[in-house]
Amino acid sequence: MIPNRLIALTLAAAASFLTGCMPGTSITAERLTSEYRENPVGLGATKPRLAWKLAANSSGAHDLSQSSYRIIAAKTPEDLDHATNLVWDTGVVAGEAGSRTNQIEYAGKALASRDRVWWKVQVWDQEGRDCGWSKPAMFSVGLVDQKQWTAQWIGLDSEPVAPLTWAVRDEFRHRPWIRLGGAPGRAERVALFRSEFTLNPGTIKSAWLAGTADMVAAVRINGLSAARLTRWDLLEPIDVTRSLKAGTNAIGIRVENHDGFNPAVTGMLVVQFTDGKEQRVVLDKSFKLLESSAKDGVPPGWDKTGFNASAWKAPEESPNQPWGGNRNTEHYFSPAPYLRTTFVTSTGKTVARATLYSTALGLYEAHLNGKRVGTGEFAPGWTEYSKRVEHQTTDVTALVANGSPNCLAAVVGDGWYAGLMGYTGRRNYYGGAARFLAQLEIEYTDGTRETIATGPSLKGTFGPIRH
Repeated sequence: MIPNRLIALTLAAAASFLTGCMPGTSITAERLTSEYRENPVGLGATKPRLAWKLAANSSGAHDLSQSSYRIIAAKTPEDLDHATNLVWDTGVVAGEAGSRTNQIEYAGKALASRDRVWWKVQVWDQEGRDCGWSKPAMFSVGLVDQKQWTAQWIGLDSEPVAPLTWAVRDEFRHRPWIRLGGAPGRAERVALFRSEFTLNPGTIKSAWLAGTADMVAAVRINGLSAARLTRWDLLEPIDVTRSLKAGTNAIGIRVENHDGFNPAVTGMLVVQFTDGKEQRVVLDKSFKLLESSAKDGVPPGWDKTGFNASAWKAPEESPNQPWGGNRNTEHYFSPAPYLRTTFVTSTGKTVARATLYSTALGLYEAHLNGKRVGTGEFAPGWTEYSKRVEHQTTDVTALVANGSPNCLAAVVGDGWYAGLMGYTGRRNYYGGAARFLAQLEIEYTDGTRETIATGPSLKGTFGPIRH
């Protein structure tokens, strides 16, 4: 029969082993972080700053603190567990420095790209009692040497499609607003704009309406709803081919402004014929205007041909609205490039570890064998692209298929690199079109390595995400 006291001592020892804190002590080190993240992969620093939190072992405890600490680190979990082949051992750090729990810079053996380090910390409480070791944590280093990148930047160049040629977009830049004249009001205001135009002879191939309004506009052509425009709306050509007819057509635009400013609209209708000719209908002073209110209805037939608008007045032309000019009508979003390549792992070998190093000039989502890699929605983030581009490191071992065809793919977006900057309407602020960069490094159990890198061999096309 085992004495009860022995059982109690055995249980206490087991509890000490599991919690990492010696019996009778007051604190435990937990939530270990490197560069403010738990178990980060692919750090850009070879001397990361380490930290941990202190937890009380009793809910009723107070006035607790750490008096000393010791950190040890190794290249494998096994070496850390047995305290052998250590790359860093701080020894016991006491005094004022021993009370620190953050901003402790790694100062062990020099680290390089791809290195992985496991570490843990031992703490002593305010009474100098050994609280034992924390649970292990780890961090790894990304590609900190530029020469280790073998991948090439890849992507698809895109240009606006008709009618958004550069010539048309440049014309939009200089188009004036047509608006309700006079000083701004103090209440919501509404203005109706209308005009009639005759199409040139020929068969219509396509017709596009593009523009913007201050603040909200509903566009009607020949009595049919054709488009909706809003303030700061990015210029997107609206197909109005089906709204037009041979001969005379009517266009009506109802503009609401909820800020009290002058209801205004700017834009152009571009009609292309099968014989290659083009006809443009611009919004200018030839339109007629009727001031209304949010509560008023619209006159019957105001958006159809033959309507008598003799009592309506001419709108005022203005190069600007209170919030700026119409430069933002240059806006254009390119469709998203889809990029992919396939590969097969080395025959007869087993993958021990696979790591994807990836980034973009713009934004990207990487995929491996149909699975999303990482969780970032705006990777790699905005930075000073002329000086640096941050890359992400992801362990993708579980996504690689041994001996079977694999597919590495990415969807790329303009982001801040190639997209619009502020309300200027300017694209490609830092350079050209969006680009993707990645290399998949595979390590086999026999110690050999293989790299799948982006380059000319990848295939690409514009996918279903249009902007």
